[in-house]
Amino acid sequence: MRWIAQAELALDMMVDRSLKRFAHGSLLSEKQGIQWMIADSTMELYQAKLMVLHAAYRIDRGLDFASEVSMAKHSYSREGSTRRATGDLPL
Repeated sequence: MRWIAQAELALDMMVDRSLKRFAHGSLLSEKQGIQWMIADSTMELYQAKLMVLHAAYRIDRGLDFASEVSMAKHSYSREGSTRRATGDLPL
């Protein structure tokens, strides 16, 4: 889905920025709090991908898929994807 690609791009931008920006004498990527935020965002994105793949699997097999599609849409909606991927970080 399009919002997964947008979230991947936002995550890549966040990682790239953290590797280039210095704060308080060191790179942002060396700060443990930033590492946690990047890790959380990466896990949320991976979860979203798995939910979409599972829904697609059920659709391909002709199984009931309504709840899987609804859960994927709800848990990682378009308006939340960029916010989650960036962790609301002002990098």
